[in-house]
Amino acid sequence: MRRIEFLHWVLEIDVDKTKEFYKQEQEICICLDCENFRNACKYLNSSVMELFLQLGIDPLKPSHLSEFEAVENGKRLYIGNYHLTGKVLKGPFCTSSTWNAENTATLGDTTIGFEMDLLDIPDHLSSPVLQIGFEVKLPWVLKDISEQDE
Repeated sequence: MRRIEFLHWVLEIDVDKTKEFYKQEQEICICLDCENFRNACKYLNSSVMELFLQLGIDPLKPSHLSEFEAVENGKRLYIGNYHLTGKVLKGPFCTSSTWNAENTATLGDTTIGFEMDLLDIPDHLSSPVLQIGFEVKLPWVLKDISEQDE
């Protein structure tokens, strides 16, 4: 287990087990919204990407992902979560009903929080399981379906 300090959290993460989990074949949604998310991840804030790398998370493989219509400047709102092996030693937890500025952190267009309510925990992930929730605004980068016929 590796001790990782990030903003107002102190985490204890088994980075190797988390990486092993993300290397395993996982069911991945192939709908256009999810495909766009994976292709648009290159626009994630560099601090967010650095955190995911440090934690052993593959940002292209969220455990849960939902997309909402364009929110501003043509960007789409995605919400979801990632699972990893570890725990929070110090710092706030959040839930979907208590998601606020005191228990989350915003980096660019991404807000993250460590969630108290664990959802859809994969069977092949080592304990202890930690869930990181996110909201992110990303552009639509896939070619428009109507343009594909031209």
